[in-house]
Amino acid sequence: MKIALSRVRVRAHYTNFSLFAFTTFTEIFVTSLYLVIYKGFSDTF
Repeated sequence: MKIALSRVRVRAHYTNFSLFAFTTFTEIFVTSLYLVIYKGFSDTF
C-alpha cells in the first residue's frame, strides 16, 4: 500500500512539474514571439 501511495505521489509531482515546465515554456515562447512581431512591425511602419 505504501509503495502504491508513494508511486501516485511521484506521479502527481511529475505531472505538476511537467505542467509547470509547459506553462513556463509557453510564457517564454509567447513573449519572444510577441517581441519579434513587435520589432517587425516597428521596423515596417
